[in-house]
Amino acid sequence: MAYQRRLLLINKPFQLRFAFYVVSWMIALSVTYPLIIYELFEMMGRVLSRLSADPSIGLQILSKRQDVFLLLVFLQLAVMSVMFLVSIFLSHRIAGPIYKLSKSMELARDGKLEGPIYFRKNDHFKEVADLFNSMMARLNERTKSREDGIQAAVSSLEVALQKQPSIEARASIEEALRNLKATPKA
Repeated sequence: MAYQRRLLLINKPFQLRFAFYVVSWMIALSVTYPLIIYELFEMMGRVLSRLSADPSIGLQILSKRQDVFLLLVFLQLAVMSVMFLVSIFLSHRIAGPIYKLSKSMELARDGKLEGPIYFRKNDHFKEVADLFNSMMARLNERTKSREDGIQAAVSSLEVALQKQPSIEARASIEEALRNLKATPKA
């Protein structure tokens, strides 16, 4: 079964800021066209009122400009609401992987990360997960090599102790053994 996140707002501050950023640019870019259309209706209504054989045509256009303007404003609000939701869904594909990576880093820092991390099919930053997994594999190899080296040194020193060294050598070997055994495990 594929990994599914249940929360839509994984990183609420980032996701809301992202959505508001997208919607604010949309507002800034789209607020002008209803005003332009409103002015076009105004201009056409005045021109048709003056030049047309039937001035009521111009008055009808002038009377409709407010309705058209309100319809455009309503449509803009609807589109912006949809864009806000789309932005939340898109940011979820960004915030989710960052959240999972952060949690995995915390586990790795504490020595509790057991295996590689995976992101969902449509998540962004899969290459970062691959790099993280590669880094953790390399660190685990180095840690294992270091632990093996320490264990080999401990074994060598224990063998040296069994050979009845001098009192000074024995004290030095025992000190080295204590230090090696006290080395924290990764």
